[in-house]
Amino acid sequence: MGFMRYSLAIVAAGITHWAFFVQKSHKKWYTFLLAVLFIVFTVFTLDFTLTSALEGAPQAAMVSLLIFGLADVVLFVLWRVAPTIASKLSLKSKTKV
Repeated sequence: MGFMRYSLAIVAAGITHWAFFVQKSHKKWYTFLLAVLFIVFTVFTLDFTLTSALEGAPQAAMVSLLIFGLADVVLFVLWRVAPTIASKLSLKSKTKV
């Protein structure tokens, strides 16, 4: 379990590095919040799935990966699409005035 937690910490550090230093997609508060939620939820998903598999419950691991993984994908898509939606909404509000 210790090695698994160490590996998850490396995964979280890698996602954080990619999100905040490579992509630099945290310019607005909502993208920062979505990025943090994505990182935390990804670590939670991996931790829950791996501990379920290591405890001998592969069906629980697969179901948790399916449910939490789909939520993780939704968070990722929201995080990546949110700036585009916000810019389109701000352009619409500027043209109406």
